[in-house]
Amino acid sequence: MTQSVLIVDNDSSARLMLHLALEQDGWQVKEAEDGAGALQMIEEERPDVVVMDVALPQLNGIEVTKMLRNKVSTADLPVILLSAFVRHAQEAVAAGVNKFLVWPVLGFELTQNVREVLGRV
Repeated sequence: MTQSVLIVDNDSSARLMLHLALEQDGWQVKEAEDGAGALQMIEEERPDVVVMDVALPQLNGIEVTKMLRNKVSTADLPVILLSAFVRHAQEAVAAGVNKFLVWPVLGFELTQNVREVLGRV
């Protein structure tokens, strides 16, 4: 069974780049444009891992991560946060992310980190 990844980013170009890299590596990919949409999709479809930008409208990636960690059904859902700013790393780790990556992220780097958080290295 193919594992699924939810990409959350309000930038359509970034979503496309991430989508293509993951799809080419054999992942089933879903997308959301903001934090509220991500929470709804996670509730409905339960992806195996979430790859999410920090800077999102409505709820940012750190806020979404905290919400996921505080809910029993999603507390163990692997989350990889992406940011153009290293300064977000400490807050992201405190929120409970599994990985924090700084943009720009290469396709190989992304797929390697997704595999790592799922124990498929």
